[in-house]
Amino acid sequence: MGILSPINPWDLARTAGFDLTASMNHMLPPTLAQMDYVTSLTARRGLSEHIVSQIHIARRFAQSTWSLPQDTHRLSRSGITNTRPVMLAERALHTGAAFLIGLGFGNQVIQNHISNSSRHRDVLELRQMIGDNTELRTALEQSRWTVEQQHWLLKQIAEGIAQNQQKRMTATKATHRYSREDREQIIAGFQEEISPAIKWAYAALPSAIQTMRFWSCWDRGQQLTLLVKLAEKGGCQVDKVYRHLLPAVQAMAKTRWNGGQRSRLLLDLAEAGGHFMQATYEQLASAISGMAPTNWDFEQQHALLTTLAKNGGSDGFQHLPVAIHGLASLSCASQQKHQFLLLLANNGKHFVDEAFKAIPNAIQCLANTGWTEQQKLKLLTQLAENAGLRVGWEWGALTTTLREWEATGWSSMQKYNLLTKLAAQTNNPFDLHCRALLTALRALQEADWHIEQQYHFLTCLAEKPTDDFKQLFDCVPSVVTRISTLGWSVRQQYQFLTLLVRDLKRNAGQVLNKLPDVLITLRDKGWNFEQQDQLVTLVAQSGHANLHYLHFAIKGLSRCWMSSAEQFYYLVSVTRRAGQGAGAAYQILDWLFLNLDRHSGPTMADHFLRFLSGLNDYNAWQVLNELNNHREFFTKTLTPSQLTQHLSLYAEIFARWPRLGFNIMEGLIEATKAGILPKELDREKDSIFALVEKTHGFHPSIYKAYRQRGEALFEELAGYVSKILDDDFGLAEMQKIQDEHGEEFLLGVIQMASPTSGASYVKREEHLDLLRKIRTAGDLRAHVPSSWKGKLETFEQELGQWQIRTGENADPLGKVSAMLARLRSRKGQEPVTQDQLVTVLADYLNAKTPEERSVKHQSVLALLYKLAGQDDALREKIERIHSLDYTALTLLEQLFSDKDLLQKILADALNQVPNDVLASQAKKQPLEGNAHRLIKAIKDLWNKALPTDKKILILGNMLASYHPADIAEKIIPRVDGTLRLAITSAMEAVPVTNKNCILQELLEEPLRLIRTERKKYTYTNAGRITVGLRAVKGPAFGLHGLSSGVCTARDTALWKNPSFKLLAITDETHHEAVGYIHVFETTIAGKKYLTLPGINPSVEFLSRIDAATFYNNLMNQVIKFAIAGGYAGVYLPTDPSILSNRSDIVRQVVREKYRLRTIPEIKWNTTPRPYRFSEVYVVWER
Repeated sequence: MGILSPINPWDLARTAGFDLTASMNHMLPPTLAQMDYVTSLTARRGLSEHIVSQIHIARRFAQSTWSLPQDTHRLSRSGITNTRPVMLAERALHTGAAFLIGLGFGNQVIQNHISNSSRHRDVLELRQMIGDNTELRTALEQSRWTVEQQHWLLKQIAEGIAQNQQKRMTATKATHRYSREDREQIIAGFQEEISPAIKWAYAALPSAIQTMRFWSCWDRGQQLTLLVKLAEKGGCQVDKVYRHLLPAVQAMAKTRWNGGQRSRLLLDLAEAGGHFMQATYEQLASAISGMAPTNWDFEQQHALLTTLAKNGGSDGFQHLPVAIHGLASLSCASQQKHQFLLLLANNGKHFVDEAFKAIPNAIQCLANTGWTEQQKLKLLTQLAENAGLRVGWEWGALTTTLREWEATGWSSMQKYNLLTKLAAQTNNPFDLHCRALLTALRALQEADWHIEQQYHFLTCLAEKPTDDFKQLFDCVPSVVTRISTLGWSVRQQYQFLTLLVRDLKRNAGQVLNKLPDVLITLRDKGWNFEQQDQLVTLVAQSGHANLHYLHFAIKGLSRCWMSSAEQFYYLVSVTRRAGQGAGAAYQILDWLFLNLDRHSGPTMADHFLRFLSGLNDYNAWQVLNELNNHREFFTKTLTPSQLTQHLSLYAEIFARWPRLGFNIMEGLIEATKAGILPKELDREKDSIFALVEKTHGFHPSIYKAYRQRGEALFEELAGYVSKILDDDFGLAEMQKIQDEHGEEFLLGVIQMASPTSGASYVKREEHLDLLRKIRTAGDLRAHVPSSWKGKLETFEQELGQWQIRTGENADPLGKVSAMLARLRSRKGQEPVTQDQLVTVLADYLNAKTPEERSVKHQSVLALLYKLAGQDDALREKIERIHSLDYTALTLLEQLFSDKDLLQKILADALNQVPNDVLASQAKKQPLEGNAHRLIKAIKDLWNKALPTDKKILILGNMLASYHPADIAEKIIPRVDGTLRLAITSAMEAVPVTNKNCILQELLEEPLRLIRTERKKYTYTNAGRITVGLRAVKGPAFGLHGLSSGVCTARDTALWKNPSFKLLAITDETHHEAVGYIHVFETTIAGKKYLTLPGINPSVEFLSRIDAATFYNNLMNQVIKFAIAGGYAGVYLPTDPSILSNRSDIVRQVVREKYRLRTIPEIKWNTTPRPYRFSEVYVVWER
C-alpha cells in the first residue's frame, strides 16, 4: 500500500456541489460563518448535516496508507447512504486528498466507527494467533491489557524472533568460515526454526504473564516493553527466558529495591544479555541471592549484573556467589570488593567465570604470605587490570610461583615488591613472566648469589621498560653461567650486571644477550675486571647495537701494537667521543690500521681521535657510516699518509662548518675519486676553504672550474647569482652553463643564489630531476605583473643569534638526543610496516588505565620513529639535523608539527583504525533538559557566513561529547531538513574530529620537550643586514621549495599556474635568497586580491633574526607590491599548516589579531595534496 497523491479539496467540494469561496482557509478550524454557510448548503442540496460532517473528516486520510476497499467499507458502515457523497468519499480516499476535513467538525462519529472496525480486525488476528492455546487465551483474558495491547504483544514477539533469526542468517552469509553449501544449509535451518520458536514462545507466555500479575507495581507499558524486549533479544530462546522470569522476580522481591529499580534491572539485563539472554535470566535469582550479604546498594548491584550480562553471560552469574564468598575472607572495604569484581566483569568478559572460580584459591594461596589485606587485593587487582581474558590463568601462575618460592628464603616484602613489578608489565602474559623469573632465580641460586643480590638484580630487571620482558629474564641463566667462567667473584658478577642493567635506558635484553661474547673476547686479550666493567658499561650506554661491533675495534687495535691497557684507554676515548656512533667507529678501527707499520699506528690513532672530536651526537653515526661506505677507497686508493691528511682536513671542516660538514665531506671524497682533487688534500686546503666560503658548499664540478680559472671564476659565479636574484636568468643562460660545465655545475650555481635549507626534505638525487622538469615547463616570467618587474623593496633587519641563556643546560637529560637517535635509521635495523603501527595505535586507544596508555604511547612513538627513518624523504630531513642548537630544534619542531611529515604517517595509520575505536575516544555525556540553548547555538552557527564543510566540522566538535541517542531524540526532530542533514554528517565525522585530537595527544609530549628546549635560548643582536623583496618566476626559482623547505617543492603544476606568483626574500648584504612567499591571485566580486598560502623564510635565516620584527617589516613591503599591482587586499589563510611551515611566523600572525573573512574557496596547489582554504586573515584592504 503506498501513499496516495493529494488533490485540491476545494475542487472536490465543487464536484460535490458545494459552492465554497476561495477566501476560506482550509488549513484552519472553521469559523461560525463558514459553518453556517455549509449548513445552508446542506439544506439546499438535500444532504443531511450528518453526512457532510462525516465527509469533512476524510482530510485526515491524506496521510494514511489505507486501501480503497477497506476505507470504503468503513465509510459505508458509518451510515453514509446517499450515493453521491459515498462516491465522493471513495474518490477522496482513492486519491489521498484532504477532502474538506480542514473544516474540522463532525469527525468524532466516523472516528468511532473506524476505531471499532480496527478493533474488530485486531480481535480476529488475535484469535488466529492464539489458536487452540487455551492457556494463553486465559492468561490474556485475566491480564489488564486491552485487545489492542494483546494483539500488539503477540505480533511483536513473532517479529522479534524473526528479526533475531534474520540477523543470524545475515551474519552467516557474511562469514567465510563455511563453504557455500554449508552456509545455505545453516541459513535454511535458521529459517525453519522461526515458526516453532514463535509457538514455543506463545506457550511460555502464560508463565510470564502470571509473573507480571504477581508484580503489581508495574504498569502495563512496563510489562509489555519487557516482554517484547526479551523476544527481540532472546530470539528462539525466548520461551526459556519467559519461564525463568518468575524465580528472578521472586528473588528481587526479597531485596530492598523498589518497583522502579526492579523493572529497570530487568529491562537493562534484557538490553545487555545478547547471546547469553536465556542463561542470564536462568542464573539471575542465584546471583541476586549471592549478593545479599554484601550490603551493596542497588546501583552497585545493577552495575555488576548488567556488566556480567553484557560480557560474561550465565557463567559469570553462576559463579558470582562463589567469588563473593571467596572475597569474604579479605577484611577490605565492601566498596573495594565491588570495584574488584566489576573490574573482573569488564576485563574477563566471557572468561570471567574462570576468574570468579579462581578467587577462593587465589586468596587461599595468599593467606600465608604475610602481606596485608590491602596488598593482597592490590596485587590481584593489578593482575586483573593487565591480564584481561587470562586473569584466571594468571592467578593460577601466581599460586604456582609462590609455592616454588617458599624455599628461597626471600622475605614476604621482597616477593611482593617483585611480583607487583612483574604484574605491571603488559607485553607478555604474567604466567610467562613468572616462569622466566623462576628460571632466572634458579640460575642465580646455582651461581651462589645470596638473597639480597638475587633480589636487587631481578628487581632491577623488572623495572626496565622493554618490548619483550620475558626475553630479559630468559637470558639470565646463559649470561650468569658464561660470566662465571671469567674468574670473577660473585660480588663482581653482581656488581657488574646490576649496575649495567640499572644504567641502561632501553634494550637491556639485547645487551645481556651480547654480553658474554664481548667479555670473553676482552678476557682473552688480557683485560682485567675493572677494564672490562668500565668499557662494556660505557659501550652499552652508548647503544646496545654498539656492543656487536666492539670486537672489530679489538681486532683492529691489535694491529696497532697497543698494550691491553693502551687499548682500554683508547677505546674509552673513542666511545665517549663517538657517542651513539661508537659502533661505526669500531668498524673504522677494523680497517684504519691496515698497511701501517709499528710507528705509524699511534699517529693514525691520534688523528682519528681528533676527527671524532669535531663530531656530535647528531651527526657522528651518519658521518662515520659514510666513511665505512668508502672503505675500499680509504684502504686501497689512499696511502696511510694521505688517509691521515683526509682525516685531518675533515676534522677542520666539521669544526668550521658543522651544519655543512657532511655535504662538504661527501663532495671531497667524490672529487678525490674523480681525480678532481689530488689524494694529498693538504695541498688544496686553502682552495677548498675559499670555495666553501664563497659558494656555501662544495660542488666537485665547480671546484674543477675553480682550479682551472682561479679567482676569476668567483666573479663569473657572482654574475650568475646576481642575474638569478634579479630574475634575469632564463633558459638560454641555463643551457649555456650546462653546455660549458655540465648539469651538476648549473645546479651548484642555482644553489649558490638560493641555498638549500636544512628543512628541505627533497632527496639530493631528486634535485637534478626537479630542475629538468622546471626547465621543461619553460620560462614563466611573463606571469609576473608588469608593475612588479624590476621592483625591489628593502628594509633593514637586525641580525643576531640565538644563544642559550646563562644558567641553562641544553638537553641535560639527553631526551632530545635520544629522540633524534630513535628517528635515525640504522643499518641492519629490522624494517617495520604501517600495519604494525595500526595495531599499536588500536592497542593504545583501547588501553584501559593511564599506566597502560602511557606504555602503549611509547610503543606508538617507537614505531613512528622507525617508519620515519625508513622513509627516504624524511630520512634526508632528519640527517640534516647535525647539532643541538636553536636551528636544529626548529627543524625538529617542524618535523613533528608539519601535517605532511610525521603527522601524515600517523594520520595514514589512523585512517585504518576502525571508526568504532576512534569514536569511542570521545567522552559522552547525557543531554540534559530540552537542549534549548544547544539548539539555539547550532542554529546560530548554521546561519553564519562560513563554508559548509567548516560549519559541519564545528558541529561535530559541538556534538561529539553527547550521546547520539540524545541528539536523535532532542535535537534532530527540532531542526529543518538542511540542518538535519548537516547534523547527521557532523555525527558521522566525529571519528575524523577525534583523529585530530589523537594526533595532538600522541605528539604533545615530544613537541613539548622540543619547545621547552627552544625556550632556553635568547636572541642577541649581532649587527644589521638589508633584506629585499622582489617578484620572481624565472626557471632558476622553480627550485624555490628546496630553499624554503616546503612540501610543495615538487608541485610543477602549481609552478605553471599563471595565478601563482613568487616573492623572493633576499639577503642583500650576502647576495642570496633566504626564503620565499607563495602568492596566489584570486578575483572576488570583480576585484583582484593577493592570498599568501606560504610565508617561509629558511630555517637557517629565521634562526638568526627576530621573527616578530621581521614579519612586520615583510608585510609592509608585501602591501607595497599589492598597491603597485592594483590589488584590493592581502589575505593570509588561517590554517597554520598552509600559512607557514615556521611556527615563529604562525605565532606572530596570531598575535596580530587580524580581522577574519570568509572568501570563495581557494584551490591553489596539487602536490602532495590540495591545501584549500576559504577563511582568511585580512592583512590589508583598500
